[in-house]
Amino acid sequence: MEPMERSRRPTRPGWGMLAALAIFFAFFLLLRFEWGPNRAVRVALLGHELLSLGTPAPPAVEEFAVVERMPELLGGLASIHRAVRYPALAKKAGIEGRVIVQFVVDEQGRVVDPVVVQGIGAGCDEEAIRAVRRARFRPGTQRGTPVKVKMSLPVLFRPG
Repeated sequence: MEPMERSRRPTRPGWGMLAALAIFFAFFLLLRFEWGPNRAVRVALLGHELLSLGTPAPPAVEEFAVVERMPELLGGLASIHRAVRYPALAKKAGIEGRVIVQFVVDEQGRVVDPVVVQGIGAGCDEEAIRAVRRARFRPGTQRGTPVKVKMSLPVLFRPG
């Protein structure tokens, strides 16, 4: 007698497989992936952090270019020009002109990170930075709070 052939019927996923797929999709929908600066990745489940990869960016310190009340130079621009000592090399070479210095006025009115944007050389650039660094300001405010403000000032060099 010959063995009977089993009829092959197409296999369908069972209830177990459907339940596993349902759980997988529910879990996937509850997970939250966030990509931040510096290629940082954060994985959260219902608002709770599960995994964080990469280096998160440091909190940004806001520097404004324009604020409600701009910083005021105490003593005016003349106070900077009085503090400037004309460099001997520039005087001897007959160099005169304008040095533009860019800097940040912090919340206390101090000058931070002065940089020459446009210089004339012969020691005038360094002298302009020295004079601007000594300057004091009434801090700029935004919504009544003192804030950091980026500014530029011209420092004139003329013999006389």
